[in-house]
Amino acid sequence: MLFRRLGILDRLQITTTSVHGHRCSLRRVSPRNSKSFDTACLQSVSIPVAIGLIVIMWPILTKLKYETIGAVFLSRRILIHIALTMSLNWIVGLLLMLGLA
Repeated sequence: MLFRRLGILDRLQITTTSVHGHRCSLRRVSPRNSKSFDTACLQSVSIPVAIGLIVIMWPILTKLKYETIGAVFLSRRILIHIALTMSLNWIVGLLLMLGLA
C-alpha cells in the first residue's frame, strides 16, 4: 500500500536496496552460484546496481543552483570549510589509507 504511493525514484531506492540485500544473502547461502552474479560486473562493480545508484543520486545532484556557485566562493567562511575538507580528504585521508595499507 505504502509502496504504491511512493514516487518512482523512492521505489527505485527501496528496490535497489532490497536486491542488493538479497544478492548478498544468496552469495552466502550458495557460494557456487556467485559466478552467475558476476556476469554483469565491471571491475567487481555490478553494472545494474551502479546504474540504479546513479539514477537515485541524479535528482539530488541536479537540485544544485549553479548560478549561485560564484557567490558562494566569495565568502571567506566557505573557503575555510572547503580548504579544511580538501585537506582532510586529500592529505589526512591519503596518509591514513597509506598507513592502513
